[in-house]
Amino acid sequence: MDPVRFPDFPALVKQIHDEGLKVILWATSMVNTENPDYDFAVKNKYLVRDSRGFVRPLKWWHGSGGLLDYSNPEAVAWWHSLMDRVLDAGVDGFKCDGTDPYIIEYSLTGGALGYQDKVITYPEYAHMYYRDFFYYTREKRAADGPDAGLIMSRPVDCNLDDVTKLCTPFSPKDVMLSGWVGDDDATFRGMEGCLRKTIYSAWMNYANFGCDIGGYRGKDSTFSKTLFVRWTQLGSFMSLMENGGGGEHRPWMYDEETVNIYRHFTVQHHRLAPYMHTMGANALSTGTSSMHPVDEQVIDANTTTIGRKDFKIVFPQPRSYSYRLGDDILVHPVVFHFENKTDAATVHMSFPDEKDGSTAVWLDWWRPNDEDKTHKSGDKKFREVPLNSYAVYVREGALMPLYAASVDPNGVDRVDLNRVMFTWFHPAASKATESNRKRFDMRESISTGEGLRAEGYYTADGVLVGEVSARDIAGGFEFVGVEKPSNVEIEAWEGSPCVDLYNPVTKTLQVSCRNLRGGMRVKVTA
Repeated sequence: MDPVRFPDFPALVKQIHDEGLKVILWATSMVNTENPDYDFAVKNKYLVRDSRGFVRPLKWWHGSGGLLDYSNPEAVAWWHSLMDRVLDAGVDGFKCDGTDPYIIEYSLTGGALGYQDKVITYPEYAHMYYRDFFYYTREKRAADGPDAGLIMSRPVDCNLDDVTKLCTPFSPKDVMLSGWVGDDDATFRGMEGCLRKTIYSAWMNYANFGCDIGGYRGKDSTFSKTLFVRWTQLGSFMSLMENGGGGEHRPWMYDEETVNIYRHFTVQHHRLAPYMHTMGANALSTGTSSMHPVDEQVIDANTTTIGRKDFKIVFPQPRSYSYRLGDDILVHPVVFHFENKTDAATVHMSFPDEKDGSTAVWLDWWRPNDEDKTHKSGDKKFREVPLNSYAVYVREGALMPLYAASVDPNGVDRVDLNRVMFTWFHPAASKATESNRKRFDMRESISTGEGLRAEGYYTADGVLVGEVSARDIAGGFEFVGVEKPSNVEIEAWEGSPCVDLYNPVTKTLQVSCRNLRGGMRVKVTA
């Protein structure tokens, strides 16, 4: 710990925690040669060695050093004592960067030796590295709850150029709760590379991931408003929205339009949090991905196992960059850019079927009642997308939890993270009945609560009914695409005031209660 830069590190961590934020530190498995502990680690065989038994320093992007030998119990105990310095200060986890592939330099020159001179393969080392950081952090943070402590790490990362598409699955899936697909150039080609890697990660059933908005490998001179905006829009509709790297990543350093667009799409990302949390948790539970590429490919499961011998995988080129986020949201990314006066982009859209192969209807996310923007599965369209918008669709009949969004009197987008609105897009299209209800089970972190369940259906005489389970939080229903009702009847905990509001422009009925402690039931009569 640097006492000059961090004179009271525990106090700094507490201050950040008091603001409702978590503290994640960047970390690797390297011990650099200039580190005071390097000679000690070499002497005690705490670092991976080459085939001759020597620690030959490996050059990486932060100098030269050796890889910690995770197969050596004494080395791991020593490493944990170093981790304790920050974990005992309250740090919540680590962003584990990709130093594990550097063991390949040893592997290609006779082999990498670990504890008791046993050979360590690259997949074995990667699994030990990421799992140790994850599970030891969980162990140290156990007092904060069973879901406390995590790492961020890479799913699939690639060396992408005109000829090769050589990719590597970095992390084992059991600890890759969320991560990023490596560093990308700050160009539209870099953003395309990001999309390819996210699709590859989805094909391999990694659960949740994203990439650095604007590209990580920017330079001081990098200043592209159009690229930054388009990458912001892409990031807002991924399970991980991350902004950082070289070049200019601060929206207010561009212009007011950029700030407004950035805020608008950041609000959308926060609004989607209950939905994405549920989709991400379900993906982790089922060994699947929260991203579902329209171009579906099956990758051999053996390529992701610890026993594989190849250092890389050659993936096919995706035939489409479109994907579903969870079950019900469809995203058609802006991948290419051609200079024009408005910075509008043209995207090619292909609309998929329902998961069971039946015909799906896709509504425009921004204007779900606009029939001209509604499409059916099998449709193939070109769409011009202005700079302040993005081609996003929601499945007709979808029911999903969203945080309440609004626009304040000054025209600024806001999101209420303490109010969950179960939003039902065109409920009549779902043909839900009392015996065949539409249902969504919203999942939450164990430390937060038990989650929420929403159900909806139509009675035999055409009354629309919505029910939400009990939870000490504000929330309710939002019915999109309904006519103005003649009557709205609300049943809720008597200590919780409830209101209903109909917007004839958007054909949306909001029914919200200040507290769902006793649950809520609403009956809407046309």
